[in-house]
Amino acid sequence: MPHGSEGRADRQQQPLSGRIKQAARLRVSKDGPYDFSMRAVARDLGVVSSALFRYFPTKEDLLGELAADVARELAEAVDAAIEEAGADPLHQWLAGARAARAWALEHRFDFLLVYGYGARPKEPLEGAFFGIAKSLAGILDRARRLGRLRPTAEDHLSAELFADATFVRLGALPNVSEPVVMRALVGAASVLGVLSYELFGHLEGLICSPPQFFELWAQRLAWALGIEDTNARG
Repeated sequence: MPHGSEGRADRQQQPLSGRIKQAARLRVSKDGPYDFSMRAVARDLGVVSSALFRYFPTKEDLLGELAADVARELAEAVDAAIEEAGADPLHQWLAGARAARAWALEHRFDFLLVYGYGARPKEPLEGAFFGIAKSLAGILDRARRLGRLRPTAEDHLSAELFADATFVRLGALPNVSEPVVMRALVGAASVLGVLSYELFGHLEGLICSPPQFFELWAQRLAWALGIEDTNARG
């Protein structure tokens, strides 16, 4: 069988929902999320539009599924970098932050889908914001256990913020304290904010070297989150 025929046969054997998501992801990469249409995806797949709506009732439902995939892939890239960085919490944080930036630069339209257009998974704990927060919470908790975590404002949370942190902790981080959870949420918001500034062009004309700016920001955020540098001690 010719190679092209084999490829078509493989695609036909995939569940239609998976083929729809694959085609939609490709369409987003070509058109961007704002010009994305279900009809274009159906046309790419050679099916009628109603076939898509059986699996994804609305455009937002489909984009939300893609957002969950984006979040998972970004979290996997960050976690892989952390795993390779060794046991030092500061090195882990810097490696994870750099991996997040590298992934975002390589997948601009995917990043735009979530942080520009605002597509969101149905479950908040499936989003990229939480994925990065979860990775960062692990680093912060390790720093705490090693005696490498300074006190910060998050150690004195208001009742409302403590309740928010408890909700997240009970949902996915049962072994991490509320102050550490809130530090991780603050850190994740900062990561995605600085990446958005760069990817959406807000640094143009202001910062000549975005990579150096990012490195400076990452070091400063580590300090703000309370992660101590053992080389700075003494």
